[in-house]
Amino acid sequence: QNWRSKRLSGGNDTGSRKPSPLWTAQGSTELCNAATLTAAKGVSVFHDVDPGDLFARYITSVYAHGYVVGCSNEPYEFCPGRSLSRADMAVVIVRSEYGPDYVPPDPTEIVFYDVDIGAWYAKWVHQAWLDGYTVGCVSDPPLYCPLESLTRAELAVFMVRARHGTGYTPPPANGNVFVDLPTTYWGSKWGEAAFRDGIMSPCDDNLPAHFCPEDDATRAEMAAALANAKYLAVPSVP
Repeated sequence: QNWRSKRLSGGNDTGSRKPSPLWTAQGSTELCNAATLTAAKGVSVFHDVDPGDLFARYITSVYAHGYVVGCSNEPYEFCPGRSLSRADMAVVIVRSEYGPDYVPPDPTEIVFYDVDIGAWYAKWVHQAWLDGYTVGCVSDPPLYCPLESLTRAELAVFMVRARHGTGYTPPPANGNVFVDLPTTYWGSKWGEAAFRDGIMSPCDDNLPAHFCPEDDATRAEMAAALANAKYLAVPSVP
């Protein structure tokens, strides 16, 4: 395991609203034939997620808790390397707040000019805004940029708020943690907080450390950050 993988460590299940059926009283994973991990609701492991991959156990965890679904049904895939859209992030963060069975009400007002009230993601974006998870991507005019990819800096904001609450603001960045997070950058305090709290890791194994704040956040990175932020139980490393 490299330095980056060592930083990714799942916690206990005390912060989970819905303990997963995956784990026994001993905290181990239930296995099926050939020791293939099985997700909740009787759905087999994602075809594109190697059980030995660094992110596999986090993907299994957030799926088993009902916070995410796959990207394809035939075959059933997760698309771990695919960029996460800001619309998808709204769904994930709302589910992590209220539980996997929650469906927010349809909005009755337009908050962001680029979120049509009839769009599939409108209710999720609106709820994330109501709960204080987001103020959008542009303030004047207010925009959410739902179809744009979420950056790692933006992911840090969502996940630090998921850990501490939406009223939390991290202390100012000291600029000495990541070479690409200077104190003048808007997301530096969030990136440093996400790293300090064990939610997110450096983006590579280079030293000095890099956070890559403007890189697209992948679905796999989101899974790891969410599991860490919410103290979800994760399977052991194979």
